[in-house]
Amino acid sequence: MLETTSVLSMFTFSFASMFAMVNPIGMTPVFLEQTQGRSLSERHSLAYQVAAYGATLLVLTLFFESYVLYFFGVSLADIQVAGGLFVFYTAWTMLVAPPARTLDQKDISAIGGDIAFFPLTIPITAGAGSLAVTLSLSRNRV
Repeated sequence: MLETTSVLSMFTFSFASMFAMVNPIGMTPVFLEQTQGRSLSERHSLAYQVAAYGATLLVLTLFFESYVLYFFGVSLADIQVAGGLFVFYTAWTMLVAPPARTLDQKDISAIGGDIAFFPLTIPITAGAGSLAVTLSLSRNRV
């Protein structure tokens, strides 16, 4: 049986890793920009939906990662390298890119409605980096 300190250290390491990758504090301005023009109750509802979608996606990744990796013939090292490169690319484009145009209500209805899953959950909340961290944590069993 695992000792309490071992479980606590695993939880702390996993929480810190996921918190750093998901970065809810840093993503707050992005969320506010994407939900510009919506009421406070709509923003609260969207925030709960994004949290639920993100948690569901990461938990499903945690449980089914070995099947998906085996199906595609990909190793964990491949995912870690790709996740790191994607995080670097995203950070670099955020530094040098001009400000992006926000979607207005007409654009949202034209592309199919709800922004809770895309773009707020994937790729902003549960993107390639957080999926790579989830895969690494599940494989290494911290």
